[in-house]
Amino acid sequence: MVTFQNIEQQLRELKGSLIANPVSKGELTIVKEALAELGIESIPDELTDFHYHMDGFVWNGIEIYPFNSSNFNHEYSPKEFVKAVRNIVERKNCKWICFGAWDEEYFIYRVETKEYVIADRMDFMVFDTFSSLSQLLEYVIAVRS
Repeated sequence: MVTFQNIEQQLRELKGSLIANPVSKGELTIVKEALAELGIESIPDELTDFHYHMDGFVWNGIEIYPFNSSNFNHEYSPKEFVKAVRNIVERKNCKWICFGAWDEEYFIYRVETKEYVIADRMDFMVFDTFSSLSQLLEYVIAVRS
């Protein structure tokens, strides 16, 4: 099984990766409160664990949105996690947690089915389904490597 530590090490070895510092408990609380206002009562533990390890990353067109964009130590400013979730909830009116993107697809956690998916940005058609965040990350990094 691939761990977030393995994923981070792999990203550090890849040219051009930008990795955010880990999120703090205070930042996580702010995100949880914002999601509760959108009707999303919880964040999956695996997604929270990922952000405690590294608060997002950008590499080769892949973006995993940070809980706090100031956790990146460079000028690049990725889309913020809560704004991305709000956008999907407003467009699709559901409990999907959008946590990243690449090309024309979003990376989404579907609360109702408890699975991670890659879905089209326009009509939200699901292309790929994963039982864990680490599986999804391993897949997208392998595709771009």
